[in-house]
Amino acid sequence: MASRGPQEIGSCLLHFIKNYVHTEQLIMFSDQCGGQNRNIKMALICNFVVGSNDYLPTEIHHKFLVSGHSYLACDRDFGVIEKEKRYHSEIFMYQMTG
Repeated sequence: MASRGPQEIGSCLLHFIKNYVHTEQLIMFSDQCGGQNRNIKMALICNFVVGSNDYLPTEIHHKFLVSGHSYLACDRDFGVIEKEKRYHSEIFMYQMTG
């Protein structure tokens, strides 16, 4: 539904942190992708979260995996989606409510 730039990633993080993070210390792991998570916009989002009364975390540790060694389990899922996207012109998204 959206691109994969820092604004979209940041928007997802803000939603996740506000709704699912219940600790004062937050540790985030990222790969070395500058376009998504290793840039000034992500640093400003983390600064905003720590300084805002709307979010619980008061401390954020953002750790970056070493280039070439940053394969995460979700990368396989994204790879399958990218592969299937070539064969299907439309992709439907289901939102689960809980």
